Amino acid sequence: LLAVRGGALRAQRRGSRDWVPLVKEAVQAIGAQDGHLLYAARDSSIKAIPFDTARLTTNGAPFTVVDSIETAISQATFAAWEPSGTVLYQRGLIDFRLVIVDPVAPRTRVLPLDGSFTVPRLSPDGRQLAVLRGGQLYVVDDLLGATPTARRLDEAQSGNPTWTPDGGTILYRHFDGDGSTAYRRVRVRDDAALGCRAGLG
Repeated sequence: LLAVRGGALRAQRRGSRDWVPLVKEAVQAIGAQDGHLLYAARDSSIKAIPFDTARLTTNGAPFTVVDSIETAISQATFAAWEPSGTVLYQRGLIDFRLVIVDPVAPRTRVLPLDGSFTVPRLSPDGRQLAVLRGGQLYVVDDLLGATPTARRLDEAQSGNPTWTPDGGTILYRHFDGDGSTAYRRVRVRDDAALGCRAGLG
């Protein structure tokens, strides 16, 4: 049995209650075939890693099978596996870039940042941006400067970022690997998580 629990892809032997951790970057197990374990990764790709089904161990480095698949904010991926070895998936084709629009000029500026971004939230002073990239929470510093940069604040799937009025903290929804969710807050200056309220299901 394969499942994502506690932020990692784990395997369980039939008749056992113990879960063996295998891969940390996985958000969904797809299947095992021909000595390889297939899983959906946090970067919205499908990866494979050599897998010993008898010992429940991985051996070697993972490699990318499909570089972009559609992923929901709940970590569910649009991919399925069947025993014949066929993997069905919906390819992620939409690329959302960050663009600053000056309504006075008018003019636009595409920020030189890699990745597809969603749910942008401007800080109260207008100098930073809370945003999701690949479903993970980022903050863009020096938004109006010459070299804006994106810092990841949470590796897990996240949602609904909201700034506090003083601009020092971001409140957001954190999705754990076992399917549970919690509200968390993080100080933007030092990336320190301040706590969470769990049990939202």
